[in-house]
Amino acid sequence: MKHSIRLEFVAENRHYELSMHKKYGLTPSSTMLRPLPQRPWVAEIRGLTTRHGFDRVFLRGDKDYSESNGSASRGVYLCFILEDDKIYEVHEPRGWKKFSRYFVRYNGYEKHTMEREEVIQCLSGR
Repeated sequence: MKHSIRLEFVAENRHYELSMHKKYGLTPSSTMLRPLPQRPWVAEIRGLTTRHGFDRVFLRGDKDYSESNGSASRGVYLCFILEDDKIYEVHEPRGWKKFSRYFVRYNGYEKHTMEREEVIQCLSGR
């Protein structure tokens, strides 16, 4: 079974502008260099490693502008498709400065949020 998760991409417009400046070798203005909120992401956890702790594969999210404001600074969402019985790490911004980071696993219609230690224990038993 597949599941979807939507994470708000705060300041998507500024992230996009900055990426276009970098892509074309242009110098960004001083207002563009102000700190940006972190981008939302979801990674499938495939195993354990010594470098980062987890062997992760980052998923590509599809952008949804249907609820965005006029400048696309709020209301833009990244939508990710998740599968049953896989463990995912989610980085979810909660505005301009705050975010939450958690692990999740789906089993049918049940969503199970996991602690880091529980993920390590689960992956060690594979």
